[in-house]
Amino acid sequence: MANILIAWELGAGLGHLSYLSVIASELNEKGHRVTLALNDPTNVENFNWPSGVNIVPSPAFRSMQSNQPKTASLPCIMLTRGFQSPKLLKGMVRSWQGLFTLTQPDLMLFDYAPTAMLAARGLSFKKVVIGSGFSEPEPGTAALNMLPGVSGADRAAQLSEEKVVHHINEVCRSLNYPPVKYLSDLYQHDLALISSLPDLDIHPRSQETNHYFQFENTEQNQEILTWPDNHKKNVLAYLRAHSPNCPVALDALVETDANVICYCANLKPEIMQRYSKKGITFSVQPFDMAHMLKAADLMICHAGKGTISESLQQGTPLILLPTHMEQNMNTVIVEKLGVGLRGRSDKGPKAVCYDINRLLNNSSFTDKAIGFSIQLKDQPIIKTEQQLIEKICNLL
Repeated sequence: MANILIAWELGAGLGHLSYLSVIASELNEKGHRVTLALNDPTNVENFNWPSGVNIVPSPAFRSMQSNQPKTASLPCIMLTRGFQSPKLLKGMVRSWQGLFTLTQPDLMLFDYAPTAMLAARGLSFKKVVIGSGFSEPEPGTAALNMLPGVSGADRAAQLSEEKVVHHINEVCRSLNYPPVKYLSDLYQHDLALISSLPDLDIHPRSQETNHYFQFENTEQNQEILTWPDNHKKNVLAYLRAHSPNCPVALDALVETDANVICYCANLKPEIMQRYSKKGITFSVQPFDMAHMLKAADLMICHAGKGTISESLQQGTPLILLPTHMEQNMNTVIVEKLGVGLRGRSDKGPKAVCYDINRLLNNSSFTDKAIGFSIQLKDQPIIKTEQQLIEKICNLL
């Protein structure tokens, strides 16, 4: 029996909990003592958690800072998350050290948890990095400019990394930890599990310890809705009400001559009712995406890696409405693959409606998405929970 600590420090959404709940449950079933330190526990009850799993809040810097450099890289984000000051950073490191003392981990999983990785630097327990790939750079590599083509972005990425590295090394010196050359050096690991399809990973990877995985969503109470039996195309939408692109997307969807089924997280009932009267069918719970995609001609979403991956596994092309840097990078990759388009939400609902109709009426996007799904069968991807758990347990 081993003590296992799972740390989720930054990021939002259901994707993190989707695979962490599976991992925690399986490790608990094997008799290990599992503790999860979670950034956002608000959706915990959407998933299965055995009674033996302990859930606590993670130490994390949750106040966004203003007047930061252009968000062109992962270090730019870190400068809004506690890495902007050695004093702030050391305080969070001490909080993680306290959690290490309480849990005495033999193995630790890090999901978008850079401060936890700094706190664990030089410690002897096994380290597993897990995530979508965006926040898990290859150790020993300089920060990637994630705004290619934007004036000043290369320089902003470089300056931000220099500042972050300086602050990290100030903390390392005070704690007698080894210094780093790049932010990515924090991510030294025994195993990296990337929740992504290989072609969607933004970071080049070479280490044999890297493995990609994709398995079925485990949310409870997933809805399965029936598509109308008519001649129209089927459009599936997975949106978030807090996104600035959400109103544009809903206004565009009511203008399309298609069947539309939509799940929109945190959408107010009165708004849902208004759009329902205009022809959109809403799912009140997250729907069974794999099932619904089988008959869908198009997915429209905010470019989250999980939704993109599930869509492409089913051979469904996408309209993407990104709202932040990671989603923007995902959109760039999808467009390069020819399996989707960036919706022109900045031009308003009519432009997005045009983009939807363009994709629905151009079979090349569907053909490439189907071709992509066929190629996936030959790629070395961990596809079952048992295979993934075996990789982790082999370290113990």
